Amino acid sequence: MIPILGAARNASLHSATISPSAAALWATLPHPGPTFTWDEPSPKLIKAADTIANIHHKHAHTTCPDSTLPGAAQVVFCDRGIPDPTGGPSVYSILTQHLVDREVPRNQIGWVNDWPDPRSRQPLWDQVRTGLIRVHRQHDGQRIGKTV
Repeated sequence: MIPILGAARNASLHSATISPSAAALWATLPHPGPTFTWDEPSPKLIKAADTIANIHHKHAHTTCPDSTLPGAAQVVFCDRGIPDPTGGPSVYSILTQHLVDREVPRNQIGWVNDWPDPRSRQPLWDQVRTGLIRVHRQHDGQRIGKTV
């Protein structure tokens, strides 16, 4: 039961997060298991990208205290669909592409996964505080750390 719930949570973000082996387990005989690709649109990721990009553009000319750069920082939490270590598609890469398609500069999008060691994250927090990073993706609450 728990593996099914985990797969359902993953699939709620994008159906391609269901692995072919998991899909085969749940196939109804004599029907083949379903197949999913990253080319299929994900309404939740599209809506998330629309919302994040709208906030980004709405505050593009706002200058926050202690920053000389205009724009507001956003922290986006997602504990599903973490980046593929081989560089393949993931929920993170699809959402990032949606944001870039909506004219959020790629160099202003940061992932906490790019700094796997909590002791190495100070440059990330500094970039968020100074406005170089405007959209920050969090994988889980424990990776945020106490330095934000």
